[in-house]
Amino acid sequence: MLSFIKQKLSREENNPKRVLLVSLQKSGTHLIQNLFSQVGFQVHFNRSGGPICLSDFSRKKDTYISSHYAPMDDVQIELEKNPESMKIIFMFRDPRDVLVSWFHWIHPKNKKPQHGHMRYMQKVYKHFSDEEIIEMFIANDKLRQQEYNVIEHFYFSRILLFHPNVLKVRFEDLIGPRGGGEHQRQLESIKAFTQYLSIDQADIESIADSLFSEDSATFRRAMVGSYKTFLTPDQLDYFNKRHAKILSQYGYE
Repeated sequence: MLSFIKQKLSREENNPKRVLLVSLQKSGTHLIQNLFSQVGFQVHFNRSGGPICLSDFSRKKDTYISSHYAPMDDVQIELEKNPESMKIIFMFRDPRDVLVSWFHWIHPKNKKPQHGHMRYMQKVYKHFSDEEIIEMFIANDKLRQQEYNVIEHFYFSRILLFHPNVLKVRFEDLIGPRGGGEHQRQLESIKAFTQYLSIDQADIESIADSLFSEDSATFRRAMVGSYKTFLTPDQLDYFNKRHAKILSQYGYE
């Protein structure tokens, strides 16, 4: 008990007041949210409709904001000016696996609970074949101006990828053996996460053992490299050529 109290006090003294998680859609958002929960953090505010600005942050301790969008300029400037008081964690995944996961999530046959705009788009996508839908996603062929395209946001999020004060977390590192990853890489990823947030005495092994969960409504398979058995050779070649820069910059060549 005494050890727990000391750890909590240490976290309250050192923990920054502003923590932002930017996790690209279908890149393991619930996985890393589970990690936050394991170390005592709770989501204070979650807005999926646009970028986060400084005024969105709470002054409560042990809270964080979760978003799918790179933040507004004032958040990025605060990260630059006050790296100890502003922490940004950026989580991403192989964009080809993201494409496959997004395809199944938005597909008209998916009956899991979804947002209203996704149910709306499902009715629209009924007019297209599976091959046409995949090609539309790869080509960023939007049907409405504000439509979220998962591959497009890999481009928009490079402002986080390239900044040294942002902690980058790869889905493939964090998922662990149950999702086709490696145990040692999972431990290293969790350790980097706790160090970045100045969390002392975290039980890395225990966290790793309880991290993987299938409870999320958006859970499908959460496996590394599922695109290899889903995309056709032509689709994969089309993706690799069109988005070669992104694959290279994110380390997925």
